[in-house]
Amino acid sequence: MTMVALFPDSQRVKDQTLKTWVSRLSNEDKSRAATLRGDQRLREFVIARTLLSGLAEEKLGTTVRILSAPHQPPRLQTPAGEIIACSISHSRDAVLVGINTEGDIGVDIESHREKSVDRIVARYFWADGQTQFRQQSPGTEKAWFYREWCAREALLKFGGEGNLFGLLAAPLKLPPGTRIEVRQNADLTLAAVQEGSGPLEFLTADPGEGMALVLTRHGDGLPDLHSAETQAPGPA
Repeated sequence: MTMVALFPDSQRVKDQTLKTWVSRLSNEDKSRAATLRGDQRLREFVIARTLLSGLAEEKLGTTVRILSAPHQPPRLQTPAGEIIACSISHSRDAVLVGINTEGDIGVDIESHREKSVDRIVARYFWADGQTQFRQQSPGTEKAWFYREWCAREALLKFGGEGNLFGLLAAPLKLPPGTRIEVRQNADLTLAAVQEGSGPLEFLTADPGEGMALVLTRHGDGLPDLHSAETQAPGPA
């Protein structure tokens, strides 16, 4: 079972709700939260932990402990001792988490920015990718760029090896036994690389009444932050 949950706007979490969510963290995570500088970093950390816990409880029917180690991806541990792969990403106010019970997972989310990406493509992208970029119809070049960039960031988090610019210098190649899903709208691009052949369940999350976290299941595409459409990475 593979699940990805998006929290589109961390600023929607009221201060009192954030304090309540902090109080529900493990002692280890509370200590780590106390070292974070700046409101945004704290929000991202607390929301990601709350998302992972809420997703596991609702979809897996179990509480989990979030395991963290330096230079290692986080992992979830059930009361029975089972270790489950997870992944975290954030960009501006958006937070994304993923859980995979069939194997590893890597997720990435990117908020679309106004600045031009032409120089990045010309400097770092593989030769045929540069051609594909130039062949995009007006207004779609940046969407193509974010699909390719986000897919490789997710692949990096999945494998934990290599570097982003090395991956951008060649067509996208997935490890055997993995699949990728990329979703995009006018504001955001997200990608998930997962081990196993099971379908990916996509949810969005928002703060509910009484400090609760509300998860909503979606089909294809992203929620209507603006227009929504499902996209796949460019040809390899």
